[in-house]
Amino acid sequence: MGLFHFFKKNNQAKPKKEKSTSENPSTSISREQMHDALTSAIDDRDFNKIQILMSAVTRDNAPSIYLALNFEDSWFPEKGYDRIIDRMAHNQFVDLNETKDGKTPLTMIAEACHNATAIYARIVESLLKGGADANKTDNLGWSALAYTINKHGVSPTIIQKLIDAGSNLNLVVESDDFIGLNERSILGMAYYNNKDFFAQLKEKGAVMTDEEIEELQDRGYSLEP
Repeated sequence: MGLFHFFKKNNQAKPKKEKSTSENPSTSISREQMHDALTSAIDDRDFNKIQILMSAVTRDNAPSIYLALNFEDSWFPEKGYDRIIDRMAHNQFVDLNETKDGKTPLTMIAEACHNATAIYARIVESLLKGGADANKTDNLGWSALAYTINKHGVSPTIIQKLIDAGSNLNLVVESDDFIGLNERSILGMAYYNNKDFFAQLKEKGAVMTDEEIEELQDRGYSLEP
């Protein structure tokens, strides 16, 4: 299927131009056209069309990765979204560190993932391999690792990949939802929510804050979970 087939309807009323064998089709596709065509292809789960469109992406018409991070779809991340994100993440012109509503692609996925499904793990892996910065924080100062280490039941594969990607292990985050202290370290959150990673994090240099240590001592808890 030719690339211009996707835009045929939009161009029917326009005068036909002579064909050029040296013309690069992608240079004639605007960012708006790419956005609309790719949105339609994603909605239809037309993987062949997505593949063709992504092969025509340039710096000037590069689509947003958020087209594939469609949390408004109740099926997300099912129905092949991991395949779509992987295809987009491996295009050099797609910005995997773009912020939207104060979130990065990684922090958005990390905040949204709520179970140990392999699909979320594949999405995180695709983003990291494509160049997403594991240390880029959102507008609240949280990294992807901070979100995942503070949850129960998240795929350990995701946490491990974020650690291996060089995430800041001594980031301290703030939240009014914390019980007791309103600031917690990565290691401090692991103490309560992901004990299996506590030893590894500590070995790699992660430490708790003085306030967290004092809190544990006041409660009569061991400093090791």
